[in-house]
Amino acid sequence: MNDFFTVKEVSKQTGLSLETIRHYEKVALICPPRAENGYRQFNQTIMEQLIFIRNCRALGFSLEEIKQMQALQQQPQQDCHNVDELLASHILQIDEKLSQLQQIKQKLQGLQGCNNHKISQCKVINGLKNR
Repeated sequence: MNDFFTVKEVSKQTGLSLETIRHYEKVALICPPRAENGYRQFNQTIMEQLIFIRNCRALGFSLEEIKQMQALQQQPQQDCHNVDELLASHILQIDEKLSQLQQIKQKLQGLQGCNNHKISQCKVINGLKNR
Protein backbone atom coordinates (compact mmCIF):
# COMPACT_ATOMS: atom_id res chain seq x y z
CA MET A 1 0.00 0.00 0.00
CA ASN A 2 1.26 3.46 -0.88
CA ASP A 3 1.82 5.71 2.14
CA PHE A 4 1.64 8.87 0.04
CA PHE A 5 -0.84 10.19 -2.49
CA THR A 6 -0.35 12.47 -5.48
CA VAL A 7 -2.15 15.80 -5.48
CA LYS A 8 -4.43 14.43 -8.21
CA GLU A 9 -5.36 11.46 -6.02
CA VAL A 10 -6.00 13.78 -3.10
CA SER A 11 -8.14 16.00 -5.31
CA LYS A 12 -10.20 13.06 -6.48
CA GLN A 13 -10.67 11.59 -2.99
CA THR A 14 -11.52 14.90 -1.28
CA GLY A 15 -13.50 16.52 -4.09
CA LEU A 16 -11.28 19.60 -3.88
CA SER A 17 -9.74 21.17 -6.96
CA LEU A 18 -5.99 21.23 -7.43
CA GLU A 19 -6.08 25.02 -7.12
CA THR A 20 -7.95 24.82 -3.83
CA ILE A 21 -5.46 22.33 -2.40
CA ARG A 22 -2.57 24.58 -3.46
CA HIS A 23 -4.32 27.57 -1.90
CA TYR A 24 -4.79 25.75 1.40
CA GLU A 25 -1.08 24.98 1.40
CA LYS A 26 -0.22 28.59 0.54
CA VAL A 27 -2.28 29.92 3.48
CA ALA A 28 -0.78 27.24 5.76
CA LEU A 29 -3.94 25.26 6.44
CA ILE A 30 -2.01 22.18 5.36
CA CYS A 31 1.73 21.58 5.29
CA PRO A 32 2.49 18.43 3.32
CA PRO A 33 6.12 17.33 3.54
CA ARG A 34 8.19 17.33 0.37
CA ALA A 35 10.19 14.51 -1.12
CA GLU A 36 13.81 15.00 -2.21
CA ASN A 37 12.57 15.75 -5.72
CA GLY A 38 10.38 18.58 -4.35
CA TYR A 39 7.05 16.82 -4.85
CA ARG A 40 4.52 17.17 -2.08
CA GLN A 41 3.84 13.98 -0.16
CA PHE A 42 0.20 13.80 0.83
CA ASN A 43 -0.42 11.20 3.53
CA GLN A 44 -3.61 10.07 5.26
CA THR A 45 -3.29 12.80 7.91
CA ILE A 46 -3.16 15.55 5.27
CA MET A 47 -6.10 13.88 3.50
CA GLU A 48 -8.11 13.99 6.75
CA GLN A 49 -7.16 17.64 7.28
CA LEU A 50 -8.39 18.49 3.79
CA ILE A 51 -11.69 16.72 4.38
CA PHE A 52 -12.06 18.62 7.67
CA ILE A 53 -11.34 21.91 5.88
CA ARG A 54 -13.76 21.03 3.05
CA ASN A 55 -16.52 20.27 5.56
CA CYS A 56 -15.85 23.48 7.48
CA ARG A 57 -15.95 25.54 4.29
CA ALA A 58 -19.22 23.87 3.29
CA LEU A 59 -20.66 25.18 6.57
CA GLY A 60 -19.39 28.68 5.84
CA PHE A 61 -16.46 28.82 8.25
CA SER A 62 -13.75 31.30 7.28
CA LEU A 63 -10.16 30.23 6.79
CA GLU A 64 -9.27 32.03 10.03
CA GLU A 65 -11.95 30.13 11.94
CA ILE A 66 -10.65 26.89 10.46
CA LYS A 67 -7.12 27.78 11.56
CA GLN A 68 -8.45 28.36 15.07
CA MET A 69 -10.15 24.97 15.11
CA GLN A 70 -7.02 23.30 13.78
CA ALA A 71 -5.02 24.88 16.60
CA LEU A 72 -7.58 23.60 19.10
CA GLN A 73 -7.25 20.11 17.61
CA GLN A 74 -3.60 20.18 18.65
CA GLN A 75 -4.79 20.23 22.27
CA PRO A 76 -7.01 17.11 22.43
CA GLN A 77 -7.11 17.02 26.24
CA GLN A 78 -8.51 20.55 26.53
CA ASP A 79 -12.15 21.28 27.23
CA CYS A 80 -14.05 22.03 24.02
CA HIS A 81 -15.71 25.24 25.27
CA ASN A 82 -13.53 27.25 22.85
CA VAL A 83 -15.00 25.28 19.96
CA ASP A 84 -18.50 25.91 21.31
CA GLU A 85 -17.74 29.65 21.50
CA LEU A 86 -16.42 29.64 17.95
CA LEU A 87 -19.54 27.84 16.77
CA ALA A 88 -21.83 30.25 18.63
CA SER A 89 -20.04 33.19 17.01
CA HIS A 90 -20.39 31.57 13.60
CA ILE A 91 -24.11 31.02 14.15
CA LEU A 92 -24.50 34.72 15.03
CA GLN A 93 -22.75 35.62 11.77
CA ILE A 94 -25.16 33.37 9.89
CA ASP A 95 -28.13 35.03 11.61
CA GLU A 96 -26.82 38.44 10.52
CA LYS A 97 -26.38 37.23 6.94
CA LEU A 98 -29.88 35.76 6.93
CA SER A 99 -31.26 39.09 8.09
CA GLN A 100 -29.36 40.91 5.35
CA LEU A 101 -30.57 38.43 2.75
CA GLN A 102 -34.15 38.85 3.96
CA GLN A 103 -33.83 42.63 3.50
CA ILE A 104 -32.41 42.13 0.00
CA LYS A 105 -35.24 39.78 -0.85
CA GLN A 106 -37.84 42.32 0.29
CA LYS A 107 -36.24 45.06 -1.80
CA LEU A 108 -36.17 42.81 -4.85
CA GLN A 109 -39.79 41.78 -4.34
CA GLY A 110 -40.69 45.47 -4.19
CA LEU A 111 -39.13 45.93 -7.62
CA GLN A 112 -40.82 42.87 -9.07
CA GLY A 113 -43.79 43.09 -11.40
CA CYS A 114 -42.75 45.45 -14.12
CA ASN A 115 -45.60 45.51 -16.65
CA ASN A 116 -44.11 48.16 -18.91
CA HIS A 117 -42.71 47.05 -22.20
CA LYS A 118 -40.09 49.75 -22.55
CA ILE A 119 -36.84 49.83 -20.62
CA SER A 120 -37.20 53.60 -20.21
CA GLN A 121 -40.28 52.96 -18.03
CA CYS A 122 -39.09 49.72 -16.42
CA LYS A 123 -39.87 49.60 -12.69
CA VAL A 124 -36.82 47.41 -12.00
CA ILE A 125 -34.27 49.51 -13.88
CA ASN A 126 -35.62 52.81 -12.55
CA GLY A 127 -35.88 51.39 -9.02
CA LEU A 128 -32.25 50.38 -9.07
CA LYS A 129 -31.24 53.90 -10.16
CA ASN A 130 -32.80 55.44 -7.01
CA ARG A 131 -31.04 55.61 -3.67
